[in-house]
Amino acid sequence: MKEDYIFTRELRDVSPPWNRTDLPLASELDRVLEPTAEHVSEAVSTLATFLRYLASASEPEEQVYQALPRLREQDAPPNYYPYDIWLSSRIPTFGDVTREGIRTEIGRWRDRGWLSVAWENPPDDTVSAVAEHWSYGVVHNATGTLMQWLQPVLAEGKHPAEGRRFCDLLARYGAKVDGGLDGEIITGIVEVCGDRAPDLLSRLAADSSVPEETRQLANSHLDWLMKQRARGTVDGSEADES
Repeated sequence: MKEDYIFTRELRDVSPPWNRTDLPLASELDRVLEPTAEHVSEAVSTLATFLRYLASASEPEEQVYQALPRLREQDAPPNYYPYDIWLSSRIPTFGDVTREGIRTEIGRWRDRGWLSVAWENPPDDTVSAVAEHWSYGVVHNATGTLMQWLQPVLAEGKHPAEGRRFCDLLARYGAKVDGGLDGEIITGIVEVCGDRAPDLLSRLAADSSVPEETRQLANSHLDWLMKQRARGTVDGSEADES
C-alpha cells in the first residue's frame, strides 16, 4: 500500500513535543520541558530538521486561494487561515498527517463558508493545496517556537557543543528560510553566537537574496552590537564557550 503521509520520515520521527501540530507557546513549554542536556540536544537536532525542510520548501499560498477562493473574502489577519486550528485539533502530530485524513476534514467544511462548492469527495488539487500550505505553516510555527525556547537556554553557555551546532545551523540556513523567522534567527545570532555574530549578521545584511526588511534588521542589530562592544557593555566571547 502506498504511503499517504504528507511529511517525510525525518519529520514524522521528530521527538515530542516538537512533533505536535498544535505546539504551545515557548513560555508554556518552559513550565513543562526542562533544559536538560538530552532535551537541548534533541531540540537542536529538531531545529536542523525543520530548517532543512523550510529551506527547500516555499509557502504555497496562491494555490490555497485558487483551491478555496472564498478565503480571499475572509475578514482575517494576514497569514491566518480559519482551517489551521480545525486541522491541528483533529490531526495532533506530524505522524498523523495524511492526505486522506485532510481530504476527510475538508469534506466536513461544507457548512463553514470556506468553500465555493460542497464536495462529498474533495478533488486532489484542493487536498494538495490545503495539505501543503497547512503542513508548511505547522513546521514554520514550530520552528519559531523551538528557537524561542532554545535561544535563552543556549545563551546561558551551559551547553557549549549545542551552542556551536545552533550557530552552524543559523550560518547555513539563516538566509534560506523566509522572513517570518528573521527575528528569531537574528536574535539567536546576537545572543548565542558570540564572536561569530558580527560576521553572521554582516553576511545576512549583504545577501541580496534575503528580503530587504530582513537585511535592514540584521544591519541594525549589527550596528547595535558593535556600539555595545565598543563601549564594553557586551562581552565579545561566545555564549557557547564556558
